[in-house]
Amino acid sequence: MDPMERVSVEESLGMFCLLLGHAQGPRIIGDRFQHSSGRINRHVKTVMLVLHQLGRTVIRRTNTDGVHPYIAGNLHNYPWFEKYLGAMDDTMIDVAAPSRLSNAYRNHRGRIAQNVLCLCDFDMKFTYVYTSWEGTSHDARIFLDALKRRQNQFSLPPQGYYYLVNSAFPCIEKFMPPYS
Repeated sequence: MDPMERVSVEESLGMFCLLLGHAQGPRIIGDRFQHSSGRINRHVKTVMLVLHQLGRTVIRRTNTDGVHPYIAGNLHNYPWFEKYLGAMDDTMIDVAAPSRLSNAYRNHRGRIAQNVLCLCDFDMKFTYVYTSWEGTSHDARIFLDALKRRQNQFSLPPQGYYYLVNSAFPCIEKFMPPYS
């Protein structure tokens, strides 16, 4: 790497946050930080890879055995959620995709987005996040892929426990969709 290309961690993170959080394009960010679009893209990619690695250590299943204390102490909720470990749903996150891929990432609302599968425990902590799916991808397809591939490290709930899911997910053992 050329010494003239050195960029501070804070500056790289700033570029990443502007691109992702404020939907600014590489040209606008390049003008703001006085760097080329190529350099902006390299630093944004580096931050993304670092955050991905960090996510593997920060986002993990909590070590809760049995019923969550809030549920156990609440007679109104206990009968309904006594074996509940968390809730799973997807969310759309706006992204900047290359023009050749924009149709694949265009969701049902017409926005260019990524479909992200998330699992939270009762304390509202993320215990699993699965990214990199186009906005056109259906929730069930992402869910089944997360279950199927070993490298995704999706952990099933222990015997007798379950995750709450929405009606877009398949009705299979250990995953409870709403009853209608």
